[in-house]
Amino acid sequence: MAEVLLDELGVLDTAVIGQGAHPSYHPGRCAKIVLDEKEAGQFGELHPECVERNELSGRVYVWEMDLEILLDAARTEKTYRPLPKYPAVERDLAIVLDKTIPAARVREIICREGGACLASAEVFDVYEGAQVPKGHRSLAYSLHYRAADRTLTDEEINPLQEAIIQGLERELGARLRG
Repeated sequence: MAEVLLDELGVLDTAVIGQGAHPSYHPGRCAKIVLDEKEAGQFGELHPECVERNELSGRVYVWEMDLEILLDAARTEKTYRPLPKYPAVERDLAIVLDKTIPAARVREIICREGGACLASAEVFDVYEGAQVPKGHRSLAYSLHYRAADRTLTDEEINPLQEAIIQGLERELGARLRG
């Protein structure tokens, strides 16, 4: 929901979503949103003591935003592009890395290394379990490559995919999930 709002306000690409900390939130399950170097909000799971004290049940998630900061940063002028003439090529990428590394940092490297042909990179799965070492998690991304003037070939996409993998290995110590 936070990403949808940030996207609608035109600030998703400039927002930094990272690890947050607040006594009302469960430790390690809180994120903050920063826009123009100002904390614009936070979201996460309420601390179990807070849930109990307020007589709530189950896991409770909260999202709070500073509307003044959000609206000041908003770029609500819409720009439209014609529908693409050529199809996108989709590739999936699943990596294992330390679970303290924010998904936003991973996406930043993917977008940088994927270059101009990388149209989008979205997380579709987060896994922590038996096949992943303790203290690590698997993040799976759906990558869409597209060129405006042609359908991309495997020969064009493979080096981009390899550059992404090498960048993630080099900068984050990530490895491909086998």
